[in-house]
Amino acid sequence: MTRPGKSPQQRPLTVALAALSVVAALGEPHIDTLLNRLGLTAEHLLFKHLTGIVAAGSVLDFVANMADRGTDPHSRRIC
Repeated sequence: MTRPGKSPQQRPLTVALAALSVVAALGEPHIDTLLNRLGLTAEHLLFKHLTGIVAAGSVLDFVANMADRGTDPHSRRIC
């Protein structure tokens, strides 16, 4: 069994999960309040939204890789 992210096909999924973790952490009320007190309101919202875009792009990349694997007769199926 390989670790997630070890093969190039799984790397986009690992990036997506990491990016979603950052988005979830920045959405926590305690972190949100702390960053607002530091005066980083606009910056942390921008970073949160850009990280969400990275996550969405990584999921699309993963799906595209899985779709490309379906055209190879020697590839294994997920399900």
